[in-house]
Amino acid sequence: MNHEKNNTLKRHILVADVDPNFLKTIEFLLEVRNYQVSLVNSGYDALVLLEKANQQESAIDLLITGIFLPGLSGLDLIDAINYYHFKTSVVVISGMLTERLKYQIRVRGVTACFSKPFDENDLLRQVSLLLSV
Repeated sequence: MNHEKNNTLKRHILVADVDPNFLKTIEFLLEVRNYQVSLVNSGYDALVLLEKANQQESAIDLLITGIFLPGLSGLDLIDAINYYHFKTSVVVISGMLTERLKYQIRVRGVTACFSKPFDENDLLRQVSLLLSV
């Protein structure tokens, strides 16, 4: 699955997760708030889009990712963002957040972390906050 919508005036959010229902829910929540949303279901596809956007200087402003993705994990994606110095903020949403995993996320510089199920309003506030910086 690789679903992109193109509009250069909107803030661009990339969502990576294996659950198609989750992807559609997040897409709806964000699009009704006028964000440009791209959806992928693997870590590899997410990294390809991040690299492509960086090369074209059409930034992906925010990555919302799960942790357990095929290809590359969410932690691998965060490491790549840090390594390549992409100017992309990150939110992690996972159904299996342990204290150890939360620590691994935090040491990579990500402070926005949600467990599934999550509160839509909390997520939207965090997205707005990260994109206003």
